[in-house]
Amino acid sequence: ESAMQPMYGMAELHTGITYRLGFTVATGAGRWLKSSLRGVLERAGSEVDNSKVVSFVTLGSVIPGVCIRVVDRNNVLLPERTIGRLQVKGEVVLPGYYRNESANAESFVGDGWFNTGDLAFVDGGVLALTGREKEMIIIRGANIFCYEIEDVVNKVDGVEPSFVGCCSFPDAKTGSEELVVCFVPSVSS
Repeated sequence: ESAMQPMYGMAELHTGITYRLGFTVATGAGRWLKSSLRGVLERAGSEVDNSKVVSFVTLGSVIPGVCIRVVDRNNVLLPERTIGRLQVKGEVVLPGYYRNESANAESFVGDGWFNTGDLAFVDGGVLALTGREKEMIIIRGANIFCYEIEDVVNKVDGVEPSFVGCCSFPDAKTGSEELVVCFVPSVSS
């Protein structure tokens, strides 16, 4: 349990910007009510059934010289324990993508802030990653996280639990996205 410690980083940030030292499963994985995912996250006590809970591993506090923030789609700062777009600012952020102006325009949102493409929240100064922005599927105007769909499919008889994945693809006819669910059928005894 102590051989590896969670952290957050990416190539565009010159590797790690948060570290969680002294991590244990008991203290480093928060339990949150699924019903609160679209607002301010509410902690789930040990008495709450696991089917109503989602867990996210905490990745530690940010290193000196780096700032992080979690914002909505309009780059407005969100309250603590609210899932949104993770942005980073500091000397560790790459100056730009080489000869790729469209990627630069999408990733650099002004005032030195870099949009990572990750979804996250901050709780007491500690970062928790919840997924990738592109893992949110928008179907006919409804925003759905991939893991919410995967949770439901995992419970279907005949599906091997935890061998489920979903994604979207654009539908030119509707102008929306269509859902694709992939799974492994369970082996019958």
